[in-house]
Amino acid sequence: MNDDVLQKLVKKYLNDECNPQEIRRLHEWYNSFDEDQDIIAFLTPEQLQKLRQRLISRIRKNISADLEASQTIVNRNRSSKKNIYLITGIAATVLLVLGLFLFRSSDTISPLRSMSEEIVVFNTSKSIQKVMLEDSSIVWLNPNSKIVYPRKFLAASRELHMHGEAFFEVTPDANRPFIIYSDNIVTRVWGTSFLVRSVEGAQEEVSVVTGKVSVRLQKQDDDAQIMLTPDQKATFFKADNVLKKGDELKKSPVRIWQKTTLSFDNMPLRDVLKTLNKKFMMNINSTDELLLNYSLTADFTDQSLPAILEMLEKSLNLKYEIDDNQIILNN
Repeated sequence: MNDDVLQKLVKKYLNDECNPQEIRRLHEWYNSFDEDQDIIAFLTPEQLQKLRQRLISRIRKNISADLEASQTIVNRNRSSKKNIYLITGIAATVLLVLGLFLFRSSDTISPLRSMSEEIVVFNTSKSIQKVMLEDSSIVWLNPNSKIVYPRKFLAASRELHMHGEAFFEVTPDANRPFIIYSDNIVTRVWGTSFLVRSVEGAQEEVSVVTGKVSVRLQKQDDDAQIMLTPDQKATFFKADNVLKKGDELKKSPVRIWQKTTLSFDNMPLRDVLKTLNKKFMMNINSTDELLLNYSLTADFTDQSLPAILEMLEKSLNLKYEIDDNQIILNN
């Protein structure tokens, strides 16, 4: 497609004049374009800003149906007994911060691809955010982390790009492997749960909680992949450009993702937090004495610490913030 035709198509799109065939043609061209070609060089700053605004509006509309409603039922009573009866479910809150860029190694701007195919989630909060993918896989996104994934996965594979730290609970699908691209590592799974850490200033790691995954460096082929099983991890040593396999240490970040079953019967929240701290080797606390004195009746069955915190957050109408090994609850 020559530049004149492309320019006309983009401008028609901005003016809501493109028919479905023209939009499809524009997408087909974009999917095959030369990466060195500047696809938006002919747009004025005003046109580029308009395009960005339209993309945000389109993405927001498309993902609105993906937001998961809370299934936690709460009866909060601030009487002298200060009882809280919690019927547990899977309470979810998803923070979607939309970016107008394609997640590549260089984070280059790619508005057309973002518009038609990809969702960008960037967690700017200080708590872990839950994201449900279209195949029912779940991504728990840590603060200052982001993922980019297609609205609908391909028939042959499910691919996702990430930077930061995220825990994945992948829905099994024998016909479609789940593939994650972090900064230097490619992680391939079929149905399992594991942590991927790709944080600037720290070693890149993949730690497996359940199931089996294979990992390799992005510039290597599948023959060089390393297989990981539960309680094992692979670490990328940048200085040597080597990916090494090792056993997972109990005091590693993966401990909060190991599921457990806990029940509390009319127990003060301060004692609930002590139990959680001991179970997950964390430091969870609050400076709100009123909150700490609430009594809690709850049944957390087969839940990780982030899932429990999410339920408490929704149920008690509180917020929590993570600071390294410390979690602070605030009303």
